[in-house]
Amino acid sequence: MLDIARESLEECDSVLYLLDATRAPGDEENAIRDLLSTLKVPVICCINKTDILTDRQKEKARAWLEENMGGRTILEISASEDQGIDELLIELFKTAPEGPMLYGEEARTDQNLEFRISEIIREKAMNSVRAEIPHSIFVELADLEYNKEENKVWIRAFITVERDSQKGILVGKGGENIKKIRIQSFKEIRRIFPSSSLELDLRVRVNSKWKSNDSILLSVFRETRE
Repeated sequence: MLDIARESLEECDSVLYLLDATRAPGDEENAIRDLLSTLKVPVICCINKTDILTDRQKEKARAWLEENMGGRTILEISASEDQGIDELLIELFKTAPEGPMLYGEEARTDQNLEFRISEIIREKAMNSVRAEIPHSIFVELADLEYNKEENKVWIRAFITVERDSQKGILVGKGGENIKKIRIQSFKEIRRIFPSSSLELDLRVRVNSKWKSNDSILLSVFRETRE
């Protein structure tokens, strides 16, 4: 396991060593020193809990680091008091190499379009009801069509619940609640298609066994992972 730890350290961009200076350095600190002494990657040393340390404890900790950590950067922070954190981040950013772009400059999310739209609708539906109903809601995007000539986007989605009583609550008296869900969903989905004409057809249906439908659950799992 020590070999695995050493190999993992060599693959890091940098290492942050937090020293607990509330106690005098001992065998544990010496073992960490030996582990880090041969590393070629940058090592930043940090004295934590400065808000509860005495000046003497800080001096001893800094002296030990200067003697044992080979002239590496030494910082003092207090995580609980948010002191020195900005300086620490700056040092970490200095050592972080610039990696390749994983997405295009225009990309704002790694989620596919269908999943984003269904999640917007599901959020508005869940926020419109109470009790156990939010746990019984599943949104299925049945159609997503784009007419290039007319620059028009048409979406049809089904909000699925488990019981007729839940459908009634979700639809609301005179369709008032589903209308509210549609309006709220429309406004947010409109931001995805700012220059296109948008139509949203939103309906509620009952499927008492949707949670036991493997294909539906697999679809939800796959979209979440993507």
